[in-house]
Amino acid sequence: TYTCIKCEDSYTEVIPAAGHAYGDGQITREATCDTAGVKTFACTNCTSIKTEEIAATGHSYGEGVVTTAASCTTAGVKTYTCSVCDDIKTEEIPATGHDYETEVRVQPTCGAKGEGTDTCANCGDVKLVEIPATGEHVDNYGDGVCDNCGNDIISNPSAIPEFFNFFAKDTA
Repeated sequence: TYTCIKCEDSYTEVIPAAGHAYGDGQITREATCDTAGVKTFACTNCTSIKTEEIAATGHSYGEGVVTTAASCTTAGVKTYTCSVCDDIKTEEIPATGHDYETEVRVQPTCGAKGEGTDTCANCGDVKLVEIPATGEHVDNYGDGVCDNCGNDIISNPSAIPEFFNFFAKDTA
């Protein structure tokens, strides 16, 4: 406001505000893997201060290391370590399951079950297995008698494999 010293007349002149000039600011708290940081700005024209949040950086775990290998029946563990803050997290590795291969010890026949051994290629686990009877007669000599069970497969049509049934029906 201006006032005349002779007549005391006055008037007011509005001077526009200069506005805040915050500049680049300073980091007042560094962001970490799991905590946000803070950047503080001070106005060069007045005493005003403002802050901005700096986002947390997140962990840098990398590829991880198998610390306990999975087996056929037991889950394993993979461990990850943050390269910035040394935070550790683990992840379960599923059990692999057995990979059995069957070795036939007793061949099944038309009427008799066979027997085999299942051996896991990974851990060596062994179990006995039953192999179902084939239900198919074998006549390698052409004499009408099953080589395995001795059944007369010519006079006993139910003992003849399906693809030979038409011969048995025609002979009756």
